[in-house]
Order: sequence, then structure tokens, then C-alpha cells
Amino acid sequence: MKLILLSDGHLSAKTPIARLDDYRKTCLRKFEYVLKYAQKLNAMILQAGDLFDKPRDWFILLDVIDLLKKYHDVKIACVYGQHDTYMYSVENREYTSMGVLVKNGLVQTLWDRPLATWGVCLYGVSFNPDLQIPTPIDKKATNILVIHGSISDQALWPGQQYYPANKFLQDYKAYDLILCADIHRHFWFIDKGRYLVNTGPMMRKEASYYNFSHEPCFYVYDTETKKISRGKIPCEPAKKVLSRKHIESSVESDTMLETFIAAVRDDKMEVGANLVDNIHAFLKKHKIDKTISNILEEVMSRYDKEVE
Repeated sequence: MKLILLSDGHLSAKTPIARLDDYRKTCLRKFEYVLKYAQKLNAMILQAGDLFDKPRDWFILLDVIDLLKKYHDVKIACVYGQHDTYMYSVENREYTSMGVLVKNGLVQTLWDRPLATWGVCLYGVSFNPDLQIPTPIDKKATNILVIHGSISDQALWPGQQYYPANKFLQDYKAYDLILCADIHRHFWFIDKGRYLVNTGPMMRKEASYYNFSHEPCFYVYDTETKKISRGKIPCEPAKKVLSRKHIESSVESDTMLETFIAAVRDDKMEVGANLVDNIHAFLKKHKIDKTISNILEEVMSRYDKEVE
């Protein structure tokens, strides 16, 4: 039995600010490529959450339904990511785009009770701040876990809380294969024939330094040989579909904000004075960049209304 492993999908009808192409069409083209590949191999697709970018993206849902009906012989098992969950409400998951697919039998969800097929037991953990990892029931079976959680090979920002990927693989030795998502990075670890894989995002929706080098992919896992191989998803060069202006403006804004915060720390404001008056005086005294001052002015105007 062969399994196609796919992490974050982030299908959407709306084109993100950093994309230069028709994001919706690109989503559907890439997703169909994976479906067609799975059909050719007679493989089942395991998808680790955030198939959709928004919980209720009705505009792309119909296109996805059409694709799944076209490749009706391809089975898909998945878990819910936070982007598939409306207002982080587990109770309302059935009223989402993913919920519609599940309710109509176009995909099936994995839970703490195994989905058993051909000597393989599939377990799933959907997005949940309190991760509860199920213990495999059949130790002799090929046990596979699909999970949406903060499992990473490194911190993506200072102070990020995450479960080290290599440690997760060591801590859950009952699983022969672990497919994870949520962290938008491609990495994989191996330990004595056992694997932990994150294929990275199928869609490079953010203009980040990482995405300018990331190549969307999936993995193919053979449950009989327990071997794994990587398959690339055809994509345009990053420079053709991602705007660097988004990165440059973000860096510029971050730099200006850091400068402002440092200046606030060093400046002696009048203790006991009105907060808004204090900030106005500070902006005038230090001639803060207009971009930052405009944002602060807008926030303070809201603050004034709330106080009134």
C-alpha cells in the first residue's frame, strides 16, 4: 500500500498580498497534480491539516468538490488544522469548508481511534493547544500518526514554543511514520527505519526569505517496504509569483518600530500624565517616522472613543 504525505495546503480563492499570480488557479492546479499522482499510484492521501486557508472559504470549496469528484477513486484521510476550524471551535467544525467535505464523504478524518486498512493503523490529532497523542492499540501493525501541531526542527522566532521534531520522533516510538503540519517548513527525520515528515506548505502564500527557496513537495511512503521518497509539485520560480516588496516593507516597518520602542525606553515621560497626551508629546519631540506615527494616531483615536 502506498501513501501520499501532504502537510499544509492553504487552498483559497483570495490572492494573498504577497502573491503576483492568480492564487486560486495555482491552488487548484497543484492540488490536482497531487490527486492525479495518487490516482496513478493507486495511493491514499494523508493530509495533515489546514487544507483550506480559511475555515469558510465557500468560493473555492465548490472547485475543490469538483476536483474530488473527478478523482473519486482517490481516498483522502486528514485532520483539522486551526485554519480549518472556525473561531477555534471544535463544536462548529462541521460548519466549515472541511466539514462539508467530511459530511459528504469526500474526505475522512483521523482521530484517536485507528482507521485500519491492510495491516496499517492510521491515527490523527487535529489542532488542539493541549496535544493528546493516542497510544497505538495494535503494536504489530504499521502505525501512522497524522498531527497538526507545533512540531519543528528549529525556532522560527525568538521565544517560540515548539516540540523539537527529532525529540517527538524519539518520544513516540510506537509509530512507524509521523506526518506533521502547522509549521511552514520542510523537514524530515529518520530513526532506525522510522520517519517524521513535514512536507512544508503546498502554497507559498507568504513572501518570506524561506519561501523564496522552498520547493513545494509531497512524500510517498510504501507500507510494505517502509521506504519513503520525495516528489516535487510543479511550481513557478518564487521570483515570478512572490513580491519582494512585501519582505522589504515588513523589514522596514519592524526596524522603525524597534527604533521607536527603544526610544520610549530611554525617554523620561511625565509619570501620572495622561497616556495619550504622553505619546503625542513623545511623537512631536522625537519626530517619529510618519508610518509609525500614523498607526499610533489611529490606535489612540480608538482609545479616546473607548474611554469616552
